[in-house]
This record gives sequence, C-alpha cells and structure tokens, in this order.
Amino acid sequence: MKEKFFEYLGPENNLKGYQRSYKLVLFKYLFEMMDNRGYAPAQEVISAFKNFYVERIKSGKIPDVNVDNRIKNAHQSNISEIYAVIKEDPYNAISKQGYLSIEIISDNQGNKKEYFRLTPELVSELTSGDIDNIKRIVDKKLELYFSKIDVTNTIDLQSLFYNVMNNYINAKNQPFTSNPMATLIRNRFRDEIYKTGFINPDKYVVTGSPGQGNWASVPWVGIFNNSITTSTTKGVYIVYLFSSDCESVYLTLNQGCTELKNTLGKTRAVEAMKKVSQEIISTIDSRGFSTGDNIDLKDPRELPYLYERGTIFYKEYKKRQVPSNDILVSDLKKMVDIYDEYIERRQKENILFDNNAIGSDGNMSVKEIVEYIHKYISAKGFTYDEDLIKNFYLSLKSKPFVILAGTSGTGKTKLVKLFAEAISAEYKLVPVRPDWSDSSDLFGYLDLNGRFIEGTLTSFIEEASKNTDKPYILCLDEMNLARVEYYFSDFLSIIETRRFEEGIIVSDPLFKKNDHDAFEKYKQLCELYFPENLYIVGTVNMDETTFPFSKKVLDRANTIEFSYVDLIPGEFSEEELKPLTNIDNSFLKSEYLQLLHCEDKDYVSKISNELQSINEKLKIADAHVGYRVRDEISFYMLNNKKYDLLPEYVAFDYEILQKILPRIQGSSMTIKNMLVELFKYCAGDYTGLSGSDTYEQMQNYFSSNECKYNKSAHKIAFMIRRFEEDGFASYWL
Repeated sequence: MKEKFFEYLGPENNLKGYQRSYKLVLFKYLFEMMDNRGYAPAQEVISAFKNFYVERIKSGKIPDVNVDNRIKNAHQSNISEIYAVIKEDPYNAISKQGYLSIEIISDNQGNKKEYFRLTPELVSELTSGDIDNIKRIVDKKLELYFSKIDVTNTIDLQSLFYNVMNNYINAKNQPFTSNPMATLIRNRFRDEIYKTGFINPDKYVVTGSPGQGNWASVPWVGIFNNSITTSTTKGVYIVYLFSSDCESVYLTLNQGCTELKNTLGKTRAVEAMKKVSQEIISTIDSRGFSTGDNIDLKDPRELPYLYERGTIFYKEYKKRQVPSNDILVSDLKKMVDIYDEYIERRQKENILFDNNAIGSDGNMSVKEIVEYIHKYISAKGFTYDEDLIKNFYLSLKSKPFVILAGTSGTGKTKLVKLFAEAISAEYKLVPVRPDWSDSSDLFGYLDLNGRFIEGTLTSFIEEASKNTDKPYILCLDEMNLARVEYYFSDFLSIIETRRFEEGIIVSDPLFKKNDHDAFEKYKQLCELYFPENLYIVGTVNMDETTFPFSKKVLDRANTIEFSYVDLIPGEFSEEELKPLTNIDNSFLKSEYLQLLHCEDKDYVSKISNELQSINEKLKIADAHVGYRVRDEISFYMLNNKKYDLLPEYVAFDYEILQKILPRIQGSSMTIKNMLVELFKYCAGDYTGLSGSDTYEQMQNYFSSNECKYNKSAHKIAFMIRRFEEDGFASYWL
C-alpha cells in the first residue's frame, strides 16, 4: 500500500492530479499532527487548514484560484463551513482511494472527539523517514503550486489602460454582445484590481462598464465600498473614467448623480454634489491629487457632464504617458486611503449609517439579513421554514413577480406583509375583485365627465418611482379571483422590457405616447414605468371560485406553494426584534436581466445542461420550456450561489417545483409517461416504475430511499395520484 500511496501523492516536481491546493494542505496538516497510530484531531487539522488560507489573504495574496466562496472568504468562514469544504473535496477524494477515514472516539468521561485516521495498513508500512519524506514532498508541491499562482498574480493595469485607449473606439464599430473589449472592461480590470490585496472583495465591489447593451461613450471601472453603495447611481465611490476620445483616463473619487438628478433635477443635483465635494475637500487631505471638477470627458451630453461635476479628487493619465504599474497601484492605494477616511468620518458622525439600525449593508451580509428576517417573522408568532424565507427572497431577487399559492389561511398574505415589515419596505395590499376585466382598475380611467379616476396602483407606482432607493412591495391578494391575463396583461408585457441603462433598470412606459387611443384616455400616466424598486407578489387559492393560470403567467413568475400545514405551534418567542431600518433597494434589486449579464458562464452552462436533460423528458408531452424559463432559473441559481443561502441541490429542487411543474396538466397517457420520466430524474437512480399503480410504487420508493430532488419528486407523485384517481394530472390542489 505504501508504494501505491507514494504514486498517488506524486513526485515533488509534478502537480498532476492537483487542480487546487485543498488536498495538499490537508496532507500537510494531517501528517504534521497525526500520532504514531495515524490519528489526527479533526478540529486542530481544520483550524490549521483554515489558517493556511487566512494567512495568504492577510498577506495580500489570493487564497487559490477557482475556489469555493468559503475558502475565498476563509477569514470570515467558521470551522463548520471549512470542515464542509474539506469533506466535499479533499477528504472525499482521498477516502475513495482507501487512505483516510473519519472516526469518533469517546474518552473516559464519555466526551466524543472526531479524528482523521490514516488507514492502519498504510500506517504499519510507513517509517518515520517515510513520513518526513511525505512532509517534504507536500511542502515542495505547495511551493510549486503557489509559485505558479503568485507569479500570475502580478498586477498589470498599465497594459489594460493602453488596450482600452488604443482599441476602444474601433471596438465601438463592432457588435457589442460578447465583444472582447467589453469583456476586458467588465472582467480584466476587476481581476487586476483585486490582486492589489488592499481592495478586498468582501469590502469592495469592482465593476467595469463598457455600456449596457450598447457601447458607452465614456466607459468606466468603479470601486465601491459596499457599506454605502454598489453602483454609480448614488453615494461616493472611486472610478476610472475614460474620456470619449480615449486620449485620457482619470482616476477619481466621485459621487453618484443619477438618483440625485431623478429626485432634484439636473441643476439642483449639481449643486448638491458640489456641496458634498466642498465638504470632503475641506476635511480630508488630498494626498497630492487635484481637487474639484476640472476633468474633461470630451462629451457634452448629460451623463458625462454629471460625471465631471461629481468629481472630488482626481489624477489624469494621458494616452502616451500612462505611468508604470507601481505608480498606478500607489495612486490607487492613496485614493483608497482617502475613500476609507471619508467613510470612517461619516460613520463617526452618523451621517451615512444609522448606528441603531440592525442590518445596514455595512454590518450584515445578505445571508445574515435573510436569517434575521426569518427570526423577525418567527418572533411575531408565525412559523415558516427558514428555507421558505430564503426561497422567497431568491425568487424576488431573481424577478420582481412571485406567486404564493396554497390552501386558504396558510399565511401567504401575512408572509408578504411581515417580510416587507422586517426590512422597512413600503407595503400595499390590494384585494383583487372578481369583476376586474382590464387594467383600468389598477391604473385609472376617465369617467363620463372626462375626469381622471385614479387606479389602485397609480399613486403607489408614482411614489416608488420617486424613491428608488427603497423597496416597494405590492401584494395582490387572491390574485386569481379575476382572470389575471385580462387585468394584469400590461404588467406582464412591460416586465419583459426591463433593461439596464447606466446601472438603472428601466422599462418601456406602461402607456406609450404614440398609441393615440391609450394616450388620450390615460394621458396622466403616459410617463409611468415599471420602477426598479417595485416587487409584486400575488397570493392565490386554487378552488372552484378562482380562475386557473395560463402559461403566459406561470412562465413569468416563481410559484411558491403553501401546501403543508403544521397545526402544532412551535415555541413562542418572547424576544422582541426590531425591523431592519437601513436596507436599501440593492438588497432585492435584480442583478441579472439577460444571460449576457452573468459573469459565471461555466455555472450557467452547468445549469443549462441540467435543464436540457429535463427538457428532453418534457418533450414527451410537448411541455418543454423556453429561453425565458431557462434564464430565470439561471438567475435564481446564480443568486443562490453568490449569497450561499441554500445547498445547490435544494435550490434547483425549488426551481423544478416552481418553474417547471406548475405548467404541467392534462389527461392523456403521454402526460403520465412524462411525469414518470420526471420522477425517475428527480429520484436520482430509480428505473423500476411500471404498471397502473404507479403512485403506490413511488410511495414505496420514498419509504426506503432519499430522492435527489425530494420536493419535486413528492409533487410529481401527487400529480400521478391525481391522474390515477381522476384521470387528470395537475400541479394544483
């Protein structure tokens, strides 16, 4: 066995079989800490494993390439999270070879302790010299592995600046989509800036913009402290601004202009920005940078003009005089020092932060906020599974239209209200009337005397449009008492026109001026858009008093089902929790509207391949999904991965349940055959279904097996039961 193990370990100058450093780091501390019987205390090994990556982060190096977020943010991860990484990757790989196991041993007092154990057969063959040799080989391999990474970690901003300044104008004559220049601005600058070490991805968001769908006249690369802003529309941030002729690039401390302009108008917005600039310039040392708004972006249009007026500190680099990388990094470090001092001053003065607010973006992660929301709702006496709250959040984050379906009285409407209350969002409940047949009851109409009668949503949407930093949550109660396609068709269409323009989500107007009839009838609403901070949740009961949904509606929403009711109350909490008072719209705002906005292309491909496998089964009954469903499932999964809310298989299970199964209904045998194939897929490895009592076979399978996608498998079994009992399969109760 010893000979095979050394072959598995490999020679010191060869990294074959080591795609990442995990296995080597585990070997390092396993052999350093194990006793002569091959036992190494798990907690000590895990702590050392974690500290290895923490030390790299502290020294300004990346922990590894293409790593799990728990390792990428090792300094914030707890021991349990690190242990989970070890189990998923290096331990699993080594144990499959038969070299390593985990054992729990009790001491004389009955206290249990977990150990990694090298297989006894291997331990019996290894001499002390062999173990020293293994340690030496592992250390050499780690040195070789990280020498390759740390060499590639050399920062090169200069060549990126030259590339943009020499080639951007020509690139603008080419198609925008998938253009290498657009990719360079979005991704390459971000990667180089994170290499500096003093710009940490946990504290700063780095974003490059060549435009949104079309080329920008002034491309930029922004660095945002996520405690105050993550976009150029608001707050103070660092940004590299390229002049429209690409003859200059400016390193600036700047401030958001879009939201100020929308709220105050252009002239007053400029006055407000100048006031902020003067205050910062008078209180913070310039570190040698020029002050004021004297940059020239060579473009007289409104947005470049506002970028110029928002400038506080700056330094210009001319096209043929871009300094060395050392100077570029030094300048950036000085600007970051200014930025940090500004934030520290404002924190002390309580201007940017409410010190009594639990849950400002500066002190809580998205995951912590969602968990707090669950606690807040529970403290109000309502019991919802924590995964349900996470799923509801991910659904809203992925698209601002969610349907809550289920039995009457299960708390659908209450969930929406308490969720909004927990984050101090504006909330409006609109009971749907059975006689609604068009959008006039929502948006308003002219009466017989020519007077405008305001609809139930008019003022709410207008208010949301004026306060874009705050989430506005609309609950359409008993949404399907009237036909949704009739009264909600305008929203269903307009929501699909949403797009990014300079970081703001905009849409087509709800009523277009060139539509003469609509303009005459609703002239007071001709400028009404779908605000980026509006979120619509419909609650529905599926019974004889309501209308079914068409695929047009189901394709555009995540349908969350409330079918399980536990009548036994949980423990009552006497803890009084306050709402979060400093959650802005970035918490819920969609980050992806098209797949081209998704940076993790490999993950999108992985999800798309999984969906393609499902789609092949759906084709049996012509029930396959299209691009919209694919995109929205991808957005949901990307958000889940980014914020680490649910295990991947649980998140994908929810999406099958919410985006695919609600569309399926019918009475033909092809429907049943398709559901059987879907069940096999969701069960994971089951192929034995046959005969007429399919539901009973599925129930027998559940009793002794764990399904890959458990919720979806159980729902499919319910649909099969309906088919076998009533001759008709449907998702709905």
